Amino acid sequence: MLRSLFTALLLLASTASLAAPAPLTVYTSRQAHMIEPILSLYSEQTGVAIQAVYVPRIGLEAMLQAEQEKGTGQGDLVLLNNVSRLTALVDLGLTQPINSPVMFGIPAQYRDPEHHWFGLTLRTRAIYTRKTEFGGVGAVALRMEDLAKPEFQGKVCMRSGSSPFNTGMIAQMIAANGEAATRQWLIDLKANLVRQPQGTDKKQIIAVAEGVCDYAVANSYYFGYMDKDDTERELAKRVHINFANQQDRGAHMNLSGAVVLNSAPNPEGAQAFIEYLASDAAQALYPALNDEYPIRAALAASELVASWGRFKPDSVMIADWAGFEADAQRLVADTGFDD
Repeated sequence: MLRSLFTALLLLASTASLAAPAPLTVYTSRQAHMIEPILSLYSEQTGVAIQAVYVPRIGLEAMLQAEQEKGTGQGDLVLLNNVSRLTALVDLGLTQPINSPVMFGIPAQYRDPEHHWFGLTLRTRAIYTRKTEFGGVGAVALRMEDLAKPEFQGKVCMRSGSSPFNTGMIAQMIAANGEAATRQWLIDLKANLVRQPQGTDKKQIIAVAEGVCDYAVANSYYFGYMDKDDTERELAKRVHINFANQQDRGAHMNLSGAVVLNSAPNPEGAQAFIEYLASDAAQALYPALNDEYPIRAALAASELVASWGRFKPDSVMIADWAGFEADAQRLVADTGFDD
């Protein structure tokens, strides 16, 4: 009798263990409001307990290296907001490939050819102008290269050239136009700035709305951020978002994405979660949380993002220009762009 009872308890414990999926730890530098809803939804649907660990954008690579060297790493995957941050982890050997047919459904230009990183949401780097009724130049059809022309002298606002958002764009220009042309573009653009590079992307849009400058460059989702604040919403109503380079290669695109860590305690669970983020169901929510575009063009953007209009994105492989990030950083320093 006691033996039968003991056997039954062992079977019950084994069944309970099988029924409880392994927990998942997600490292991310994204803000909580951009990630918590999708984490909660996944947990509700799968029963997987997810711990979000919010990590600093600066020093992340060193932190993860130290964890892996000491064998103390608890993170399974990392969600980051820029391809340069993803490729930095890959280059340091901190990640493992994801061999998943589901993830190969992501367009080739938005994933690593070696399958280490995968894009999950998209944004474009756009040109902002003030509407004519507020004394601006109105909607324009410009290339990013045009902002360096003499007629734009004293009319352009820009954040630091060393921002990853700008070095990504500069890296893409090196890939498209060559290093010498991009160096000259930076020199000429610097001469056209109305003030020393400063502030966030959103501050550049506000500067256009307030008449500080006629043109500014910023990521598209910052325009969406302004819709969430009453004062900023009124400023955003004065501004056009203009998609750049529609006459030639298309608008510069960057992405947020994910990698699975080498030291992941639960790599299978990490892959399953990333596959979920790439699914049609999750793509209806995850990009909208940050006013970004879905990773596949066939999927609908949020009502707000769609209201900005359709545009032609650059179709180049992001991996092809991501390798020029270091060159972009060097050009920013060599030209004294931020001085």
